[in-house]
Amino acid sequence: MQLSHLVLRAVEPERLAGFYEALGLAFHPEKHGNGPEHVSAELGVGVLEIYPLKEGQPPTTGLRLGFVVPDLRAACIAATAAAGRLVSQPVSTSWGPCATIRDPEGHLVDLVQASSY
Repeated sequence: MQLSHLVLRAVEPERLAGFYEALGLAFHPEKHGNGPEHVSAELGVGVLEIYPLKEGQPPTTGLRLGFVVPDLRAACIAATAAAGRLVSQPVSTSWGPCATIRDPEGHLVDLVQASSY
């Protein structure tokens, strides 16, 4: 089984996309049928989509994401420069060096050093 897509809802979708672009994702605009305009980025065989949060929809901020990054230190710097907030400094874990960032909408994002994964 593989994850095919993951949807985040954002009050400020462009700002959120900018945060994930700082981590290395490349977004492009999409619209499916009568659905809302949103952005999408490839994640291996799946996609990460960012939709505008509509009034009355539940936020997706309870979701926690994890990414393997080539350079943990550089990713932390890029993420905080793109409106992310460092929640935990890089620490050694069973997966290798890992840090946790809160994205501009409030999702927790774990970043793990690629060479350790």
